[in-house]
Amino acid sequence: KGSGRRDGKSRFTDVKGKDLEKSPEGLQELAGRDLEQLILPDSLQEVGDFAFYNCSRLRSLSMGTALIRFGSDAFMNCASLHTVTLRGSMGQASGLKQLLCQRMVDTEVVFEQAGTVDGKVFYPEYDEMYDEIGPAHIFAMSLRGEGFRARQSFQDGVLDLAGYDGVFEQACAEESEKTLCHMAWNRLYYPINLSEVAGERYKSYLKEHEMILLKELLNRGAIEELLYFIREHIVSENVLTVGIQMASELGMVEGVAQLMNLQQQMGQNKRENRYQF
Repeated sequence: KGSGRRDGKSRFTDVKGKDLEKSPEGLQELAGRDLEQLILPDSLQEVGDFAFYNCSRLRSLSMGTALIRFGSDAFMNCASLHTVTLRGSMGQASGLKQLLCQRMVDTEVVFEQAGTVDGKVFYPEYDEMYDEIGPAHIFAMSLRGEGFRARQSFQDGVLDLAGYDGVFEQACAEESEKTLCHMAWNRLYYPINLSEVAGERYKSYLKEHEMILLKELLNRGAIEELLYFIREHIVSENVLTVGIQMASELGMVEGVAQLMNLQQQMGQNKRENRYQF
């Protein structure tokens, strides 16, 4: 269990409540710019108030399904935290919703079991705005972005994938093409509980924005995802030539080889089909 103070220093106790604040000689306290990656134990159930306050370089967090409570502003000013790994399946209850509701920025959740990725879900950022109403100085809060609604798609602590997929149609009117491609490719590559209607909606969007998808996947080094979408005809073969050139410019030697191999295979299949005809 961890609790923090606004000076950026944290206090931690083990499951028996023993104080762990005093570190052995030679070790450094995890605070400020020192912490970049955080792996919390499976037995941890609660993170206290301001536990990781001002950890500005924290990029990724891994947690178990037993962690169900997050204190107030536990990740305040953790501006670099965009990746959360949940060591469990999408069908398990956890404190993920509590965590996401404290993170208004773009956040990708990776579901992992025994070191194998079972699924990914991308939550777009959203903004909270307060509008003054009349001379009485009454303020009404308004939300901009579908990221808020996506974060509400939970039932009893379990991710509601149908609810998440239902956000996409409205998101198309508000979110950027880059964000929408990210939402779509995660759900299609890991199609857990993906309905036919939602799947067709995602496919249609990626087909219309295949060059944006190509650029984003290559920038992330996600060659396997790109190969999958081409093989499944979710995007056209035309992206292969462009993809090979872009991968070469990015210095992705292995990626170039994989894309060229796929291009050769698809060309050979076409020749064989013509011969059989």
